[in-house]
Amino acid sequence: LLMRVQSYSQTGRVAQALRYYPSLCKTFVEWLIRYTNYTASDVKTNASQAFMPRAVFDIFDNESYEKCVIEYISGMTDQFAIRVYEEIISF
Repeated sequence: LLMRVQSYSQTGRVAQALRYYPSLCKTFVEWLIRYTNYTASDVKTNASQAFMPRAVFDIFDNESYEKCVIEYISGMTDQFAIRVYEEIISF
């Protein structure tokens, strides 16, 4: 699912792609803002973001984006991963 969101990441519309998965959407967008060159049109920029280090991952490079998703998933707690899994498979 997150790999299919790359095109939305490149256009700043991740929230639109993940609107049915609120827990996943909120944390993934925060992750992208913190560690990539992602700029969302619907996210307000605050002063603390101006002092953040350069992006670790490039959302326009497939390999870098794949590593970004892997790092995001590997950082999930077991409880959160279960909650996101249940959120994804619910109908």
